[in-house]
Amino acid sequence: MWVEAMNAKFHGIGKPYGKEQWDALLGHCQAVTDNPCVIFYKELLEAYPDAKVILTERDNVDQWHRSSLTTLIHYAKQMIPETWFARFAFWFVPGNPAVLQLTELIAKDAPIFAALWRDYHDGTETAKQLYKNYNAEIKRLVPKENLLVFNVKEGWDPLCGFLNERVPDAEFPSRNSKADFSKNNEMAGQVMQAAALKNMALWGTGVVAAVAAAAFAILKRK
Repeated sequence: MWVEAMNAKFHGIGKPYGKEQWDALLGHCQAVTDNPCVIFYKELLEAYPDAKVILTERDNVDQWHRSSLTTLIHYAKQMIPETWFARFAFWFVPGNPAVLQLTELIAKDAPIFAALWRDYHDGTETAKQLYKNYNAEIKRLVPKENLLVFNVKEGWDPLCGFLNERVPDAEFPSRNSKADFSKNNEMAGQVMQAAALKNMALWGTGVVAAVAAAAFAILKRK
């Protein structure tokens, strides 16, 4: 459904998603975050006008840009094979085609992510202004009573106050650092490679498995 929504929004394929479609996709959720949800912020605000919105901001745009290039784009490079060898290997990852297709659509069509992708390859900084524009647009669209502009360094108090929840008897978590992200990304790549090779073996294609192993090795070096 996310692929369908992306194609409708950016390529005019099919009907743009409205309340009925969002309910079918997200009706079981209490909250959403990250891509691809943030790409549809206008549509989701229209479908759920009373929703509370938390806009997380970094200390400055330079910090955000550096972090994105060293985490999100590295993940995208792993999920978007750029050679026919890598594409061939990815074909055998269980359940991967839809995830791969969605990741490619996000990288090519979502304005901020597409700009980050270009910045990574071209050494530019075009995504910075888009990031500023996005934050300003959220602040303009969301009623003040429904919006929390939040830096995680602020801890529990503003977050819990905004959500009318009790402050937990625990320190505010600090997880998914750059090192953690890189480690998890590496582990995910190893799991995908093992699953693909296993599927090839089940298909009885020893030569194919050898070619795919070489493809993964090439992808890993890029």
